[in-house]
Amino acid sequence: MCLISDRHGGLIKAVREGPDFVSPHGVHRYCLRHVCSNFNSTIKNVVLNDLCWQAGSEYQLRKFNRIMDEIKKQDVKAFAYLDAINKEKWTASHDGGWRCGILTTNMSECINGVLKGARRLPVSALVEITLDVLSIIFMCGR
Repeated sequence: MCLISDRHGGLIKAVREGPDFVSPHGVHRYCLRHVCSNFNSTIKNVVLNDLCWQAGSEYQLRKFNRIMDEIKKQDVKAFAYLDAINKEKWTASHDGGWRCGILTTNMSECINGVLKGARRLPVSALVEITLDVLSIIFMCGR
């Protein structure tokens, strides 16, 4: 299982302390949208924010390194900020295939939105609705 989150301290602690949530059973990754948003709050440069997204979403290591070199050339502090984050956690090129092409928490937020109206239902009904929603999502993706 791959958990993609916004790097909330409580989630990081729970994952770190969960003995069963380690590879090969599970990994924790960071939502790229949140990484870029936090980066932009610190760096405040639209061009560098776009490069941050490009670096995080790039699957080829060679291209990732080229983008990071460009960030470093433009702003050493920006490079240092991103370089300090575990690349396995926020980049597609270092992920090891766990994300299955999903870089953000949008998928889980989509499912949460669908289930919002069903929260008072029995667990079995929630599971059934979740499976129905997932089958629709995967069928649309094909």
